[in-house]
Amino acid sequence: MTEKENKTLADLIGKFPPKDLPVIYADNAPITGRGNGTVKFYLIRSDPSLTADGSNNPHLVAQVVMPINGFVATAVFFEDELSNMVAGGELKADFVEEMRDTYRKRREERDAKRS
Repeated sequence: MTEKENKTLADLIGKFPPKDLPVIYADNAPITGRGNGTVKFYLIRSDPSLTADGSNNPHLVAQVVMPINGFVATAVFFEDELSNMVAGGELKADFVEEMRDTYRKRREERDAKRS
């Protein structure tokens, strides 16, 4: 291993994030696109009405474009985090499966339309 490979992320970028690092709050990332070796997805936030009428306004807040390998590594990282959150009691496994079922159904509906 090289000296660079032995360094931790904290060694490379510092112990704390920079104070001016942007923060993006998103409720979901339901839209993806692929092409030219990249994966693109959009982050969406749903803000409540300021008049408290019960309505909300979903809107795009950011676009993330990653190389496919980075996207796969990130997806695996998130999957591991889900497992840790279920194991730690922060999430119920039933909720995770409910979300997976929701996306499976959407995929099946989309695939049926393509046929």
